[in-house]
Amino acid sequence: METDILEIKELVQNLYSAFTEKSKQIGTGKPGILHLPVADEKQVSAFEHKMGYVFPPSYRAFLQLHNGWEKFNHVYTLTGISGSHTNKVIRSVKETMEIYKLKWEEKFGKANPDKIEEFKSSSDLKRHNEFDAGIYLPHTIPFGTDHRGHLFYFYPSRFSTTEMQIIQRDKHGNIVRRYRDFIAFLKVKLEFSLRSANEEASGKQKSSKKSELDDITYSK
Repeated sequence: METDILEIKELVQNLYSAFTEKSKQIGTGKPGILHLPVADEKQVSAFEHKMGYVFPPSYRAFLQLHNGWEKFNHVYTLTGISGSHTNKVIRSVKETMEIYKLKWEEKFGKANPDKIEEFKSSSDLKRHNEFDAGIYLPHTIPFGTDHRGHLFYFYPSRFSTTEMQIIQRDKHGNIVRRYRDFIAFLKVKLEFSLRSANEEASGKQKSSKKSELDDITYSK
């Protein structure tokens, strides 16, 4: 299916507005930054070659609209292909990867290709921790971080065709949520932000345990 860049553009605009409104409500007064300049196909490909991975079409489309997003959901940065914010994402992700690899080797022993593939062969994304789920973090494609160990990353699998699932992890390597793909990710974040803003405006103090839908069951 061809990526709908107009749908992504509209989702991003609506989500930016929702985040800005939330910033006003909580008194930060600091909306996010959707960076420019935008990238063309050649520039995205050059960045992917440098990093050693390929983004799914939906994120490539996002990069042709914006060169990353600072203060996404108030604390995260989504990578672009250039700029100080992108360099900061790269550094933060590298630090998180190093911590992961140290913990992995403490648990499973010295890493080698055969041992890593054996670990990944038992993958089960319904589990709540990356080690239990068989996720080898260096083989994923991180695209967002809070610079404290929390990540958004694309999860390539042998079943992946073009689009990929997104996993949201905390600094301890726990799987917080999964999303079907980048468009579903934006839709869920938008729904949560609008609901949160409405509850704040109406003075409700409700738990939002079910406010972000699981990617597997999410539909338009």
